[in-house]
Amino acid sequence: MKVIEMAETGGPEVLRQAEHPRPDVPPGWVRIKIEAAGLNPVDVKLRRGMYPVPLPRVPGYDAAGTIDAVGDGVTAFAPGDPVWTLIAGACSNGAYAEFTALPAQFVARRPDGLSAVQAAALPVIALTAQLCLDQSGLEKGDALFVAGAAGGVGTMLVQIARARGAGRIVATAGGEASREKLRRLGLAEEDIIDYRGKTGAQVAEEALAHHDGRGFARTFDLYGGEMKPACLDALDYFGHMVTIVGEAGEVATPIWHGRQSPLFQKNASLSMVLLLALASSPDPAHWEVFGRDLDRLSEMLAAGQLEPPEIETIDGLDPAAVGAAQERVWNGRTPGKAVVRIAG
Repeated sequence: MKVIEMAETGGPEVLRQAEHPRPDVPPGWVRIKIEAAGLNPVDVKLRRGMYPVPLPRVPGYDAAGTIDAVGDGVTAFAPGDPVWTLIAGACSNGAYAEFTALPAQFVARRPDGLSAVQAAALPVIALTAQLCLDQSGLEKGDALFVAGAAGGVGTMLVQIARARGAGRIVATAGGEASREKLRRLGLAEEDIIDYRGKTGAQVAEEALAHHDGRGFARTFDLYGGEMKPACLDALDYFGHMVTIVGEAGEVATPIWHGRQSPLFQKNASLSMVLLLALASSPDPAHWEVFGRDLDRLSEMLAAGQLEPPEIETIDGLDPAAVGAAQERVWNGRTPGKAVVRIAG
C-alpha cells in the first residue's frame, strides 16, 4: 500500500511517499481501507519534532473509509461497512495511507449521508469539543465564555453546547473571517469580543461586561497564552474552566497561591483535556470511549445539531501537496478543515 511517511523531523520536505505492506489484522482489530484523512495542527507538531515519536512514522489521526477485514472476535463490523475513526494508541499506522489497522474500539459506523471527506474532517475536533464539555459539567442554561471559538474545536464546541442547552455564549474572535464564522453559528454580534492587542485581564473585563458583570459558569481556553488568565478571571463562583492548550514556559497566573489564585478566590475548578490520553492506556476498556463518542456525534449529525466544517480537499497521497496543506493548516489559512481524498 502507498503511504506518506516522515523519516526525520523538519519542514514539509521531510514528508515522502513510500510502500508499506498492508497491515495484518490481529484478534479484536479491524482493517480499514482509507478513503479520506484529515489534517490537524498536531500533525505539524509531530513533523517538527515538538512531540518526539519513533521514526519513521505515518502521520494522521482522522480517517474515514470502509472495513476491509476484521480480526477474530470482532462482531460489530463486517467488510464493506462505512466507518470513521480516530487513529490513536495501538494501531498499525496513521491516516496518511491507503489502509490502517487498529482495535475495533476506536471505530464507529459512519453517519448516514456523511461523505468520507466530511467524516474525516471531524473526529479530532469534534471529539475534543465533546470531551471538553463533558469535563466541564455543563448544565442547561449555563453561560459560557469560549476563547478560540472560531477554530476547529471551537466551532464544534459551540454547536454541541447549544445542542445540550447552554445559555448565553460569549466568545473571542481575531478578525472579520472569525467573526463571520461565529455569526453563522448563531452568536450575537454583541457577544463576540475582538481579543487583538488586549491583555487577558482586558479580555476578561470585556467578557464580564457582555454578561452584565456576572461571571460565567464554564469557560474554555482553546487558544492559550493570555486567554488562560482571561478564562480564569471570567469564571463565576463554583465555576469550571477547561483548557486544551499546554504552555511551553512558566504560566504567570498564580493558580496555586492561596488567595492570589482566581480558583481559590471563587471555589472554582480547572480541567486539562488531552483527547489522546485514554488511547495510551493499557486497558482496552478505556478505548471504548472513542467509538462510543463517535456514535454520540453521529446522533447529533443525524438530528441536524452539528454540521461539518468547510473543507479544503487535497487529492491523492502527494507529499508536496499534503505538506503545503499542512502549512496552511498550521498558519490558519484554511477556511475550516483540510482533508486528503485518498480513494473513492
